[in-house]
Amino acid sequence: MLERHTPDLVLVDYNMPALRGDQLIEINRRTGLTVPMVLYTNAASSEVAAVASKCGAIGYILKGVPWEALLEQLERVFSRISQDNRMTLRAST
Repeated sequence: MLERHTPDLVLVDYNMPALRGDQLIEINRRTGLTVPMVLYTNAASSEVAAVASKCGAIGYILKGVPWEALLEQLERVFSRISQDNRMTLRAST
């Protein structure tokens, strides 16, 4: 599906029945997909941040936070996407 439609962002649940979210992100990265992906988890820790970074996610977002906190997390993610896009454009010119 991601090959036909390019979303701005993909939220990937960390704990899924068949495989973990970081594994899914790694699989997608190996196939060449460059869509920004974020782990969606209910565990905030330096370990989760390290897993997100290692698998190629641009970060993680916490489940169950108040709406305002969720919006702040999404703003940080989109800010990072924007920054990454600017760096990519500079590198290609």
